[in-house]
Amino acid sequence: MKKEKNTNMWVGIVWNCPDMKLLLTTTLLFLLSASSLLHLLPLRPLSFFSTTCTTTTTTSPTPPPLLDHPTIINNVTVLKRSFNTHGSASYLFIQMGAYRAGPNSFAVVGLGSKPLHVFSKPTFRCEWVGTHNGSSSSETVDGHKILPDWGYGRVYTVVVVNCTFNTSVGADGSGGSLIIHASDGGGSVESPQRVREWVAYHAKLFGERARVVVHDAGGVHREVMEVLKPWVELGLVTVQDVREQERFDGYYHNQFLIVNDCLHRYRFKAKWILFFDLDEYVYVPPKSTLRSVFAAMEDYAQFTIEQMPMSSKLCHSADAGRHVRKWGFEKLVYRDVKRGIRRDRKYAIQPRRAFATGVHMSQNVAGKTQHKTEGRIKYFHYHGTIANRREPCREFSNSTELAFEGSPYVFDDTLRSLAGSVKWFELKTIGPRLQRTRQ
Repeated sequence: MKKEKNTNMWVGIVWNCPDMKLLLTTTLLFLLSASSLLHLLPLRPLSFFSTTCTTTTTTSPTPPPLLDHPTIINNVTVLKRSFNTHGSASYLFIQMGAYRAGPNSFAVVGLGSKPLHVFSKPTFRCEWVGTHNGSSSSETVDGHKILPDWGYGRVYTVVVVNCTFNTSVGADGSGGSLIIHASDGGGSVESPQRVREWVAYHAKLFGERARVVVHDAGGVHREVMEVLKPWVELGLVTVQDVREQERFDGYYHNQFLIVNDCLHRYRFKAKWILFFDLDEYVYVPPKSTLRSVFAAMEDYAQFTIEQMPMSSKLCHSADAGRHVRKWGFEKLVYRDVKRGIRRDRKYAIQPRRAFATGVHMSQNVAGKTQHKTEGRIKYFHYHGTIANRREPCREFSNSTELAFEGSPYVFDDTLRSLAGSVKWFELKTIGPRLQRTRQ
């Protein structure tokens, strides 16, 4: 799975073969799925200033395990996944003390997750909310992060946040509160229109025997849920709420955790599982079908899929002026053909022949892996389009070959030619309810 920033949603596609009566397939979308798109937690502001310090020690019995349960979000039933803790967790910030350092400055002392500071960019925003004559006002500045014990920290490292405002705050004794807004540096806003296009395209490609499992790590906001709702109602899409995993600092929204849970959850319900993102479109040439591809790969535990990297900015001049009404894969028609670099591949796997899996392939399978799949199946990658709610077309060209931002591109309308049939399929299947979806 591509390490795309700001993508905080994952999608799973499961393929149901004729010998399987129950079929759920899951592709990890980092996507989607993503995505997002996503904070370490819905972080509560930290309010400081207390005049006493107390220390208490309590013991409590181990809480009973939490259970997965259906819940309704934005009028859509999703499966709320639970994460049962054992031992110690690592948190974004643990505040110990807050102190005034001058008329306009403060020092906040605490602990932070060291792995998070190594692999991400946590930020702190300082806000002073003051009161004067019954009214309130606020001033906000970026907090300056200091890591004094960096060479010694373990799971946690000491974090001192310096808050220096442009003017004196609360120095006249009028009162107020210092609030620290802490963020893991992630987060995104997924594009409802791009999600709409992805689901419609793959619903048509995979057919009624497939199921899409969307793992929502924070990217499924209200407008994205509205896009998914008609497909959930048809039974094609299942949404799993895994936002709670953000409490536990792992690689890129715990992608490896999610794909392995997906693998084992559906291993006896699916013949094949494909893992790929919401900005990636699986493609099979016209003279082939997914059924024929899977049949040809029956002797392999897994096979990988070649990437076709597409520009997320370049569009054809013929679409200028009309491009806003076109779908993303319809108007982004230039493919990167730079040679001599290794591009990530995605894969399909037979879950009953795997013991564990990864983002781009499994190294724990009982059987062979096939990498020579060119000409049989590929995927088109529109990197950066899911976590961008702006119009993607930034440059227009009428050339069939050109250089752009240091890379060579060629005109490729492979997916563009399918846009009409995908739009008609969506209209026929769920009606016009998504026609006014916004970027």
